[in-house]
Amino acid sequence: MSAAQSGGVHCDPGNRDLEAFGRVASLVVHDLRNLNNILSLTVRNFQDHLEDPAFRQEAMQTLDTTSRHMKHLIEKLFAGPTRTSPQRQTTTLDALVHHALAMLARAGRQAEVRATTVRGLARPLWCEVDVDEMQRVVFNLLLNGYEAVEGGGKVSIAAHAVPELSQVCLVIEDTGPGISAAYLENCLFCAFRSTKPWGGGVGLYHAKAIIEAHGGAIRVVNREDGTGARVTVTLPAAIPNWKSAASTRSSRAEAHVSA
Repeated sequence: MSAAQSGGVHCDPGNRDLEAFGRVASLVVHDLRNLNNILSLTVRNFQDHLEDPAFRQEAMQTLDTTSRHMKHLIEKLFAGPTRTSPQRQTTTLDALVHHALAMLARAGRQAEVRATTVRGLARPLWCEVDVDEMQRVVFNLLLNGYEAVEGGGKVSIAAHAVPELSQVCLVIEDTGPGISAAYLENCLFCAFRSTKPWGGGVGLYHAKAIIEAHGGAIRVVNREDGTGARVTVTLPAAIPNWKSAASTRSSRAEAHVSA
């Protein structure tokens, strides 16, 4: 007797796989949309700055970086929904933040990047993370902040160590309208739920999954003064090795040139 004939309901493994693939696909599409914005802006700027050698050099670097990110996302999509451990490298919060700021500047957010206040990153705060994944997390968190203040306001970044817990902490704040109490309580980290009409509702969902896969945590609240939101990311601290330190300094220098 079949399950239908007996009135029983059996879960179809094929449906579970399809649902899992759909979740991965939605996350990939979310990041591809951001990368497409960077490519579109670069192409538009070519019309006005093609004869500028400095612009051509920066544009080539942008195209190379964006192409590598897109290749990684496509590989992730075709790898399917299987979970793998993060490919960890030792880096600093400073390197992650400045890479994200450089990418946002290339995506047309130069004014917001210049107005962003950055504190606490003068000394290295080391962590061991999948650099590509965590760069996208920081990029998306900052982009959320910039979108929240498009009607006027600022974004600030602060970082500090929490030695008693062997953690490093990154805090991103904006002075936008904040988040409703109901959304904070019920929808914040749910997939496909967004406060933005054009939003896909997977950015924070994705960020939380990546951060927790690294043994970290993310917390989102409204600021005490009633203006804007605060996002706090904590990650396990790491002890650097010289090879990773040299690589991080090189990436940091490239980000400064690009921004």
